[in-house]
Amino acid sequence: MRVKVDTGRCISCGLCEEMLPEVFKVEERGASVILPHIEDEDRKAVVWGLLEDCPGEALTVEGEEPRIIPFHAARPERR
Repeated sequence: MRVKVDTGRCISCGLCEEMLPEVFKVEERGASVILPHIEDEDRKAVVWGLLEDCPGEALTVEGEEPRIIPFHAARPERR
């Protein structure tokens, strides 16, 4: 899976960075992808949830067929 952020659409809300700080970094000009290629299935599940819930609809994924996973189901447990 390859993740991309459209910085023109990103509103810098920080949701992606909050959920996957090892993958996304949010700055004033928008989010950037730190880890564009994701192989880990748990991370993939969170990305699919973010794709659905990103308020700016700024995230896209290449390399896999779309899967819609409700964000609450993809969100990792907080300890």
